[in-house]
Amino acid sequence: MIKRTASWRMQTWPPAAQLEIAMLFLLFGLWLVARPYTGIWHDSQLYTAQALHRLYPEIYGADVFFRFGSQDSYTLFPALYAWAIRLWGIDQAAYLLTLLGKLGWFAALVYLARELLRIPALWLGLALVVSVAPFYGSHKIFSYGETFLTARLYAETFGLLALGFWLRRRPLPALAATGTALCLHPLMALPVLALIICMASPSTRHTVIFTTVATMGGLGALFLSSPEAAFAPLRLYEQDWFEFVDIRNQYVVLCNWGAGVWANAVFAAAIWISVLAVGEERDRHLSVSILLTTGLALLFAWLGTSAFHHVLLTQIQLWRFLWLFQLLALLMLAKVAPLLWKGQVIDRIYLGCLGCALLLDDEPRLFLAILGTLGWGCLRWRLPDWRPTRLYWFLLGLIPLLTLVIKLSALAYWSLANRVFLDKPIWVTLLTDPLTVLLGASVVAYGLRRKGSNFHHVLLWSGLGMMVFGLLYWDRRPEGSELESPARLGAIAQVQEFIPPDATVYWQNGLVETWFILKRAHYASSEQSVGVLFSRDTARQLKVRQQRLLQAHFSDGEIYLDKTLLPPEAKPTFADVRYLCEDPELDYVIMQEPVSPQVDLAFRNPTAHLEGYVYRCARLRTEVASYYRGGMS
Repeated sequence: MIKRTASWRMQTWPPAAQLEIAMLFLLFGLWLVARPYTGIWHDSQLYTAQALHRLYPEIYGADVFFRFGSQDSYTLFPALYAWAIRLWGIDQAAYLLTLLGKLGWFAALVYLARELLRIPALWLGLALVVSVAPFYGSHKIFSYGETFLTARLYAETFGLLALGFWLRRRPLPALAATGTALCLHPLMALPVLALIICMASPSTRHTVIFTTVATMGGLGALFLSSPEAAFAPLRLYEQDWFEFVDIRNQYVVLCNWGAGVWANAVFAAAIWISVLAVGEERDRHLSVSILLTTGLALLFAWLGTSAFHHVLLTQIQLWRFLWLFQLLALLMLAKVAPLLWKGQVIDRIYLGCLGCALLLDDEPRLFLAILGTLGWGCLRWRLPDWRPTRLYWFLLGLIPLLTLVIKLSALAYWSLANRVFLDKPIWVTLLTDPLTVLLGASVVAYGLRRKGSNFHHVLLWSGLGMMVFGLLYWDRRPEGSELESPARLGAIAQVQEFIPPDATVYWQNGLVETWFILKRAHYASSEQSVGVLFSRDTARQLKVRQQRLLQAHFSDGEIYLDKTLLPPEAKPTFADVRYLCEDPELDYVIMQEPVSPQVDLAFRNPTAHLEGYVYRCARLRTEVASYYRGGMS
């Protein structure tokens, strides 16, 4: 009976299937641990506000972020998010949609990777994507597979699916997935669309182009719905508008990118060049296509943002092509690594150089990627049979030694920094680092090579345990951070009754509280000024309001990306509140501390982490007017 049970298990779960399931569980769990969910922050605040704007246009329509139009006009995501909020509330909707997006994103990545890579390169490629920092662009603001809810997460999911379908020669599902990605986030779908067009064979290219023109025509009809937008393709930024954009949206302007910012892109380019040199025919075709599309995109992005200050070329942010460029490069590194290892001595040296660059960041990675690629290319072309002397071997051996020293130092620093500033356990930083993941991959490869061992059973249970642990660990929202908790809703109820729905409120450092708890239009903040890139009127309005905030010693007046907090002695006073209320667009000011006994309403609930002191601007303006009338008489 026992033997039959064992035989049945082995037929149901063959070693290959056990290995595949174990590795998927293990990598997915590791990915959840590496990038946990921390609530509604970053751009998820903007997408949540867009969804609430769909639900309550009479309230949020007066907000400066929406008054002159916003990006939600070009995506279906806020409407879907609004439907989820209506069903489950803000907190639960954001949590469930983020979890669904993470599951879909990882599944789409696996679907694409299975077509590009064979086992065991498949597992190495997925491990690299899971462990290597996913940032692209400047200031480490944007990353693929984000840990918070945005339309980008879902657009990337459908983009990866589209490429998976296309590489399997299924053009109709590929175009359908691309169209869905375009409807969710056109800017994130553009690199997928461009890559498919570039890879299309002459027999199918006309179908792809026709579908592309039809899709983009529909989006263009929405864009050209206003008379002003009809001339957008020819417009240049006015000087004051571009200066504000250059200050607030520094990451958009390519001339603001430092050398370290280009490290990830250059490293990815080095991988694609190696694929072009030693890869298979289909991989070389993919390499040429993605190098061409991304290179042209970056060229036009530089021309638009830095050379001519062109409105449309700046707004479509063609540098976002880098998300796909870098993600696919990590997958292809797993495929090209064994090819380089089987090549000549110079190929193995170059592989070691790429491995060292993988473990480093910023300028060291940039230096190794450029120097290694140039040296490898020149020697491979001029001296293909070159063999280094002992002196060269000694000098080359210093590279991994220095890399290890730098890596361990950085790992120790970031482990402590993440623990102190982000409350991230040290073991999480160590576990999810590329160095640890590569060492773990070596252990797995060694265990699987041992014949007669039950290592695949151990790996299966380890993978299952890692996935369960990842799902349990993934929700890392701080305690008491729920926006619609009963305590917070109870604490804010009297304020909602006091402040009418159509009022504009400035809550000191409280954009989240104003938008999502009080549910009122907010006066101005640095987060709202992200929309100045797309609207001249929004830029002018916010510039005036943030200058007023800055003159009144409110830190929300800081429009720079790297905020510098105001000194303690410059705290706002009652005179500053009065000055702020001189703007007729502002109806109420909510301060964190009382600045005058003349408070219209005070509320405090330590359990809900809410405290505020409400000043009605109409009363303050009347008092000032009465004072001056009395002085005149």
